[in-house]
Amino acid sequence: MRSRQTIFLIFALIVAITPSPLPGQDNKPPAQPSVEQLVTDLGHPVFSVREKAQAELWKRGDAAIPLLEKSLADENPEVVQRARELLNKFAWGIRPDTPAAVVKILRQYQNGDVNEEKASETRKAAVQDLLQHGSAGISVVKALLQKSLPEAVKSELVEQVTAYVRQNVPLRLFDRQENEAAELIGLCATGLTTATTADYTVFQLLSGKVPQAISQAENALSLKRQELGHKLVLSHLYRAKGDWAKARATSADLPRPDEAPNVAAQLLEEAGDWGALIEVGYGSELNHPDALRLSLLRLAGRTKALDAQVRNLIKSTNEFSSTEEVWESVIALLANHRAEEATKILLERRQHLGLLGEVMIQRLQYKDALELTVAEKELRPNEKLDLDLRRARILMHIGRRSDAVQLFNSVYEGMRVRAKDRESSSPIVSIRSLLRAEMRVGLKDLAAEHAANFIAMGVFQRSANAPTGETAFEILFDQDAIAADTLFTALRQKKIPGDEAGRTMSHVRDLLGGKANKLAVDAAIVAVRESRSEIEVESTDPGVHRSASKSFESQQQLTIATLCRAAKRYPEAEAAYEKSAELSVETGDVSVGRAWAYGTSEAYLPYVEWGNLLVEQGQFRDAAKRYLQGWRKFPSQPLPLFLSGKALVQAGEREEGERRIELSHWVSLGQERIRGRFLEDLVRAGEGKAAKRETELLLHGCWCQDYHFGNVMNQAAKASAMINDFTTAELCTQRSLLMMLKTPNMYYVESVAYMSVPHDLLINRAKAALAAGQVGDAMTIARQVLAITPGHVTLVSGMVPALEKLGKKTEANELFGTVWKAYEAMLASYPDSPAARNSLALLAANCQRDLEAGLRYATEAVKAFPESVPYRETLAEILFRKGERDKALELMTKLIEEEPRKRLYRRQLVRYRSGPLDGPKPDTED
Repeated sequence: MRSRQTIFLIFALIVAITPSPLPGQDNKPPAQPSVEQLVTDLGHPVFSVREKAQAELWKRGDAAIPLLEKSLADENPEVVQRARELLNKFAWGIRPDTPAAVVKILRQYQNGDVNEEKASETRKAAVQDLLQHGSAGISVVKALLQKSLPEAVKSELVEQVTAYVRQNVPLRLFDRQENEAAELIGLCATGLTTATTADYTVFQLLSGKVPQAISQAENALSLKRQELGHKLVLSHLYRAKGDWAKARATSADLPRPDEAPNVAAQLLEEAGDWGALIEVGYGSELNHPDALRLSLLRLAGRTKALDAQVRNLIKSTNEFSSTEEVWESVIALLANHRAEEATKILLERRQHLGLLGEVMIQRLQYKDALELTVAEKELRPNEKLDLDLRRARILMHIGRRSDAVQLFNSVYEGMRVRAKDRESSSPIVSIRSLLRAEMRVGLKDLAAEHAANFIAMGVFQRSANAPTGETAFEILFDQDAIAADTLFTALRQKKIPGDEAGRTMSHVRDLLGGKANKLAVDAAIVAVRESRSEIEVESTDPGVHRSASKSFESQQQLTIATLCRAAKRYPEAEAAYEKSAELSVETGDVSVGRAWAYGTSEAYLPYVEWGNLLVEQGQFRDAAKRYLQGWRKFPSQPLPLFLSGKALVQAGEREEGERRIELSHWVSLGQERIRGRFLEDLVRAGEGKAAKRETELLLHGCWCQDYHFGNVMNQAAKASAMINDFTTAELCTQRSLLMMLKTPNMYYVESVAYMSVPHDLLINRAKAALAAGQVGDAMTIARQVLAITPGHVTLVSGMVPALEKLGKKTEANELFGTVWKAYEAMLASYPDSPAARNSLALLAANCQRDLEAGLRYATEAVKAFPESVPYRETLAEILFRKGERDKALELMTKLIEEEPRKRLYRRQLVRYRSGPLDGPKPDTED
């Protein structure tokens, strides 16, 4: 008790003798010396003052650098020495609180060039260690990035840091370490490359901190260090903010690497400043300069100048024009909605017959196309084949199936002969067109046989052609292309079911369609396990063996999983998916699939398919685990993380599920190729909300760097149309078209796109005008489209219901009647045409008009061509619209049995069970 009293008395005494502030006096700490005063004190006569000033300047960090740099010219050598010591520390990112371990690693990096052979490995190891030491290590790496290093060393460092940032920022965000993620992305704030700057910009956009980032970059630029790098960052940030004038001014003197985009032109294009872009231009090496020139005049609204240029172009395209000159003129006219003039030139010159055939099909000029004659001596190699390919499609449309098959076979034979001729140019583009055409008109067996024979000839070798476009397996099997490719190779090596390639492909279709018996599936699994890769088959090295390629092993296991899944042997499928996933992590890549369209890795696919299988069985939590497992292996890939979130929401864990869905939009940072691939998956799945978010990020944060951006913009256009944002859809379609026109050696996969893509601009513009209540403008544009393509079901299907909601029955009747009469006229000319009947039925279903007549036409189309998938889809739709839900469900269930992997059908089933009869159709996968 006594001790407690003593302690209390001592405390009271201390309080009593503590002086109180005088009236009017506050308790503010003494003012800190300014940087100027501290720099002056570096030369103070008293040693302790000099030491204290140097230590305090070290704490002040970047704020002290400008005056320290000036002090290097001081007359006092003591000041110069101490300033130089501090600047050296700052230059290497060393601060007062930098741990000794970090300094030690830095010394290892600095000594990395002692042994030239191991210099690169030493530097990489040191940088990796630094990055794992938190803020202190990141500070040192950031300083390294700003130093003047040899070009090879700097490139190596930037590549390593970029990879680390893209791998670890997503992981930090997922683990709720937002500050650590922000520190890492800060490494990209000095403008290392266009790609890393895009990463930084997108992160700031998502964080809502673009204004703060602009202020920081402006301050950094004012210090005159890393000037070009900070200008690059600012140009991206201003662009993200929509401050086009500042973006252009800041980027004006940035160096332009070889083959890099013209930044000034790109900024004008994004801002829609077409008049200024006419003056600036895109550059000298362009894909279609005439088309670009006309496009800019059109976009700038300079109608008189455009008309004059069109007249000059038509006049200059005469009998003396070369084939290339004719092609350029036609592309320029089609790109600017002058299909009438383009068609006339093609007919007069009798050139580019494949494109002419496509134009005639779109214009429903079937009779003219079938009767078109061209003297053989006037034809270039493959011209007649291209035209006959279109004629074969027309024959299928008008109901002359046997004639169509005969002509398809004739085209195939001609292409096969040309494929054998090693001296002729590669026919692979034409072969792809043949296979797509046969698939499109429903001749799947014929397409499979022809594809198999071309593959057996070596035309579709994976190593040679996978990066350049679709493989035959992608055309035939879509998302099961990898499995089909691997399975076909394995069966051919085992001669199952024989030597004939067509029979093998048919067997592949049965196996992957779940139509084969257990013995056949078992034999196929054995064949896949014992198969050899293309590398091994072609290699003469005796050391090459079956496991030469981990990527091939991963594909083998993925194929086995797909086989077992089709046969409903789910435990075996899961086991194979697990093995495929493990191997895909080792390889880091899958060389087939949609990688060709975006230039991205698809090594995550085994995890996605594994999770999809679990979702189909209702095991949502397990699916979420598998998706997440795959995402952690490939953290810059958004799809697995998005799907894990969706699965958790389905499992009832909404909060965490929605957090993962949101984070899926962060993880790709500024990588527009990956975002484009993700957007394609979102569009195919009908994920409108997520697709809208991705489109916004692509348009404001990512940077167009190569020809893949055309495919990215295609998906952005589809995504925008899916959510009825037709203005953005037109913008993205136009940017995609401009990308093709300006990028050398770029072309459309399907020649019909040269006509259909410009028409898509008009269709989106018409729908945007209608959505804004501008009925007159919408009708003017719609008439312009229908004057060229009178059978445009998509345009009318989108506008008629909207016009009726606005009470514009006269206008709705006009549009519906135009297309209805076009197909009735076609049916009158070709009474056996199932295509005309299907188009009439589809128009009736989509516009919810004349449903009885539509049902009759749909039924007749299916009767004429029972195996046609599109015709049966139309019949199911019109049955639903008429309220005959049971019949619609029965038909859709059969379609699912035939194509169990088609997600659209499952969405249709849900709609047919309980959806409103007048509700919109689900967004398509095609």
